Amino acid sequence: MTDIKVVRWHTDSGFTTALYLGRGRKHLRMLPMGNGKLSVKGKVPFEEERHMTQLLYKGKPYPLSRAKRIFRRYGKTCGWTKAAQAALKRGEK
Repeated sequence: MTDIKVVRWHTDSGFTTALYLGRGRKHLRMLPMGNGKLSVKGKVPFEEERHMTQLLYKGKPYPLSRAKRIFRRYGKTCGWTKAAQAALKRGEK
């Protein structure tokens, strides 16, 4: 996984929808939608990647523009950090 993708991430507390932002030298960068403020998680271990599956919409990969719109709406309602705003703006044209 190298590009920004919409994934379903199985955590200890259940399934979470998240944006997979990239793979760093030591950790993964994720933007999970959960309870409370939208913020980038930069210290997700590589082992967590096996608990992620790409979300599908009508048999194709979930459209990134649609996911960004939903994440933006959630961030405006529940709050978001500057890093989360920058991550959602990245890649827009």
